[in-house]
Amino acid sequence: RIKPDETVFKVTSKFVRRLIDHGNLKNVSEILNADVITPHIVLATIKESLDAGLILSSNKIDKLLTKFGNKKNRINIHGDFNENLSLSAILSFLEICFVNQKPKEKILRVLKHYSSIRTKRLFKGEFFEKNERKYYLRTVALITILENKYQPKVDSLLSKEFTTKKKKDYDLENKIKEFEQVVNILLPWYILRLKVVVGNIQNLREELISTKRKSEEILIHRWRENDSLQYEISSVFADILSLAKNNSKTQIHSIYKQFFNQDKKIWIEDHFKLLRNSSRLKHLKNISSLEETTIRNVIEASKDEEPETTANWYVEVARAILNLDKNDSAIYFSRALEAVSKFGDEIGQRWKAISALAEKAAQNKVYNNQLSYRYIRCAEQVGESVGREKYWDRNHAIKICSKLAPSIGLSSLSRWRDRNIGWFNEQIIYLARVLVEDNVISLSSGWALTPFFREYGIIDFACFCIAKSSSQKIKEYIIKSAIHQLQLNDAPYKDWLKLKEKTKSNSPEYRKILDIVEFYENNPGITNENDDNDYI
Repeated sequence: RIKPDETVFKVTSKFVRRLIDHGNLKNVSEILNADVITPHIVLATIKESLDAGLILSSNKIDKLLTKFGNKKNRINIHGDFNENLSLSAILSFLEICFVNQKPKEKILRVLKHYSSIRTKRLFKGEFFEKNERKYYLRTVALITILENKYQPKVDSLLSKEFTTKKKKDYDLENKIKEFEQVVNILLPWYILRLKVVVGNIQNLREELISTKRKSEEILIHRWRENDSLQYEISSVFADILSLAKNNSKTQIHSIYKQFFNQDKKIWIEDHFKLLRNSSRLKHLKNISSLEETTIRNVIEASKDEEPETTANWYVEVARAILNLDKNDSAIYFSRALEAVSKFGDEIGQRWKAISALAEKAAQNKVYNNQLSYRYIRCAEQVGESVGREKYWDRNHAIKICSKLAPSIGLSSLSRWRDRNIGWFNEQIIYLARVLVEDNVISLSSGWALTPFFREYGIIDFACFCIAKSSSQKIKEYIIKSAIHQLQLNDAPYKDWLKLKEKTKSNSPEYRKILDIVEFYENNPGITNENDDNDYI
């Protein structure tokens, strides 16, 4: 016998998942009917099957539920909610027990042992809470349906340490209100999901409209910077579509177009799930090609992802469509290999060598369009193959490219902006500096580009232009414009000091700069220090 039990669960999960990938659904069902089978094999098989939209039935389910009804026979689960045996597997098992009309009392007894409707955790909407929140709300949904209490009051969901306090402080009151909001937004979706699992839905579209209306009535009054609730709703909706086997292909396609396809707040993992399930479930057949196209567009548009992430995404697509078209699956797998095998660990050294040679060539002050183009194409290849800015500097690449040939620098930055590569408001600072420094454009024309700059680059460029200009009129224009832009951007004290040093005392604007500097010096608590990046 294989030990420990967690290893049995993990190996079985991967084995069942691969069977489903290959479309061997009959073999998955046969696992549950094997003569010798452990609880961990049952749990792993049911969890992976339910994730794939499959509802299994077996006499082993009834035997295991009876076994778990005895405290001595219950298994231990881990507190994490990831790959190992967790509450997720127990919940999937108990939901299938409910579908197979097993006694509610037995289901509740086991469920309340492993989880509780009363939480000690006041959830908000942050991304990092999503798994814990998901399993808690699945628990609440199952208990409310089993006990026929579809609208639980918030006090019945909170640990007694919260409800017994006679006087709650302001912070606790706000946390409870936030928790109540989250529950009222998400719980209707988890209840609907369970109804779909059980098959207790007459009109799925009407139920979705009603549930969406309930959530939106609260969401419309809510805004949080790191709120992931809309994404979680999309995730539950993907489960609902996968489990809605009583609906026709046409109905599902129509519902998908109405509710899911237009919503951009969807995790790519949920697209993978829908693609995988739509390649194996008849009622999802009409949305398979739509999901494949969506995922391919997302991957191709994700320019800043690390090669390993892109490769994993292509592997997920390859596995998802494996039983539909092995040739297409092989193509996606080839793309995964291509994403991680363009360069090895030496890419950093290669790029430094190329960049050093290009910088040396630029010192000749002879423009070479072909060399500049080849250099920036190398930069783009490196950018697609490394983890963000780990081995290279986009800003420096644009700077050297522009020194080799200004026209290529301009066209390259324009192309990057169109394709959403890099950060235009940073790279244009380096481009403008080179164009003005090499007298490709006038100081006035260079300064006209500053509205596109990231705010932190304005002061250094202003000081550079003031020092370079021989015209007092242009200097005064730049100083006046710089004061205006620094005020708009709420510039820090150190920026005003720099501008003061570059401005002569007889300048009409000197008094204004001096007043601002003196204000900061007289109010040391108001430093207003922003990012310390020096761009030029």
